[in-house]
Amino acid sequence: MLERAEQTATEGDYKRSLELYLCVLHQMLALLESADDSGGDIGGVIESSSMKLQEKSTTDGPIGG
Repeated sequence: MLERAEQTATEGDYKRSLELYLCVLHQMLALLESADDSGGDIGGVIESSSMKLQEKSTTDGPIGG
C-alpha cells in the first residue's frame, strides 16, 4: 500500500496519496496494539508513512483535487 501511495502522488493524485498514507498509519497503529514489534517492522512502517505523509502534504502540490 505504501508503493501505491507513492505512485498516486507521482501521478498527481495528491489527495488520494495522503488518504493512503493515513490508511497505512491507521492500520499499523491498530496492529501495534496487539503485536510484538521487538524487531521494529511495524514501527518502521509507521515511521516511513508518517514521514512521507508530512513530506507529501507540504511539498507535492494542491490537495483540493
